[in-house]
Amino acid sequence: MTARLVLVIGDLFIPDRAPDLPAKFRKLLTPGKIGQILCLGNLTDRETYDFLRQVAPDLQMVKGDFDVDSPNLPLSKIVNHGSLRIGFTHGHTIIPPATPMRC
Repeated sequence: MTARLVLVIGDLFIPDRAPDLPAKFRKLLTPGKIGQILCLGNLTDRETYDFLRQVAPDLQMVKGDFDVDSPNLPLSKIVNHGSLRIGFTHGHTIIPPATPMRC
């Protein structure tokens, strides 16, 4: 199996809470270096989505609690890397054990 660099990101909130990706981080995101991006939700803008697709066309996303413009995103997803299976979710749908809602 060939090695594949996977970037895991989430809660970007651009432009709601940050104007853009930090410049030093953005500089690292060169197309062709990253094989896959797993986004854990709250991408919130189309421009950042398009940029990430240029960096790695294999962009896998799940829905965050602020992804209101993307109603068709799944709440969880599983991707395969050889014999390794990676499951991911945003987490806003997980209720902690001590929460009164669970009692």
